[in-house]
Amino acid sequence: MRQELETTIAFYDEQYAESTAHLDMQKLYDRFEKYLSEGASVLDAGCGSGRDSKHFIEKGYTVTAFDASGIMCEYASKLTGQEVRKLTFQEMDYQDCFDGIWACASLLHIPEDEVVTVLKNIAAALKKGGVLYASWKYGDKNRFDCVTNRYFCDMTDKKINELIKSVIDLDVCDSWLTCDVRNEYNTQNWINVLAKKI
Repeated sequence: MRQELETTIAFYDEQYAESTAHLDMQKLYDRFEKYLSEGASVLDAGCGSGRDSKHFIEKGYTVTAFDASGIMCEYASKLTGQEVRKLTFQEMDYQDCFDGIWACASLLHIPEDEVVTVLKNIAAALKKGGVLYASWKYGDKNRFDCVTNRYFCDMTDKKINELIKSVIDLDVCDSWLTCDVRNEYNTQNWINVLAKKI
């Protein structure tokens, strides 16, 4: 499994940032930002190209960002004008820091047996009343894509709701399905979740 996760990170080192840096995510931003007050502190967790961090910075939020890929961190730093920390979800060490955590298409690479531990790290990083947005590819498989050399842990709405509810500090506010915003992948469904720290 460790080798599969390393090749997953390597995929993003090589080719991903440019293809995703300018996608329109406004509908998802709107749903997340309903829970944020002016100047809120936001963690972009698994920030990739920095596209979403840039949006949140431009909206006036105080933004912290990290990614597991060093190359992606460099790209995101240039795009946002801010330092981006090289970090994995398993290494998260924040405590009661953020009003919102944005984990868009990033938790989907966490092995299923580690998801609850990672969700607990996220809950610890949120302030009381803070909100998590997260998304996964929709499905019920743990799989390795031999074409892109990436590991995926797909989720159904039932499975991710149960996993989040198992974290005592998190309460699911909303979950919904969307299609991929990339035209070439628009048959791919995603499960989106908003959860609050209680």
